Amino acid sequence: MREKRTFIRDYQITGFLDERIPCDLYNIDGYRREPYTGRPAFVMVHGGGFVGGHKDQFLGMASWLSLTLNALCVTVGYRVAGVAPCPAPILDCLGVYRWIWKGHKRLKVDPALVFVVGGSPGANIGAMSILADDGMLKGFSLDPEQVFQPSNGIFLNGIYDLTDFCERNPREQESVCRFLDRNVWDQKLWEEYSPRYHGKADRNILMLHGSEDRIVPLQQCVDMKQSMEEAGGRAWIRSFEEKGHGWFNQAENLYEVLEKIREFVQFRRMEVRKNGN
Repeated sequence: MREKRTFIRDYQITGFLDERIPCDLYNIDGYRREPYTGRPAFVMVHGGGFVGGHKDQFLGMASWLSLTLNALCVTVGYRVAGVAPCPAPILDCLGVYRWIWKGHKRLKVDPALVFVVGGSPGANIGAMSILADDGMLKGFSLDPEQVFQPSNGIFLNGIYDLTDFCERNPREQESVCRFLDRNVWDQKLWEEYSPRYHGKADRNILMLHGSEDRIVPLQQCVDMKQSMEEAGGRAWIRSFEEKGHGWFNQAENLYEVLEKIREFVQFRRMEVRKNGN
């Protein structure tokens, strides 16, 4: 009998172009028996200003969610600017989603309960990966019929408008230019990679945001919610009072964040079971 596995460090997932995507896997087999349709999965996309960061940013969150919800958690070591520009990080996320989709029965994961979690720049990348339409996917040289995009996003202090972000934070413009492989600002391109311009039906997005965030103002969430609803999708904003940017990285704030995530997962699980899909 194969030994049950709980954690694998730097597991290499194969992407669409045969690139290797280093990921940490939490609770791979599940710690209790249940139908494969009953288990959620979380794909976690770290922050780091588009040019850095590490998948260990979500180590604590992944550990808690995997144990509390019997979930599969995958923290993604996507390619950052300087290694490969956009759309490389989006492609890496899509490669991880495909791996989950292909193995969802073996992993006991319900595809309708796959959640993409991203923080700050990771929220931008994660949001773009689930909101990209067929035209954008074809622009990435992908066949949309071969792409699986989760329907759920959970984003923390997300950057949904790159132009607004850089106007407020001029020092970050160089990093965004590296991310988009441009030397200067290109309005059309920056809008193309700003989730607020890509609302989509059949998507459910929870935005957790500090009310005192001076780097990415709460208004970006408001604009993102409007874009989603106009497209027929759904979005919710949960504001954390007197919290600034990156507050969720502080240990004393993690429990409240995790409780909001747990509530959202339970809400979506009930909807999926009620609708029978």
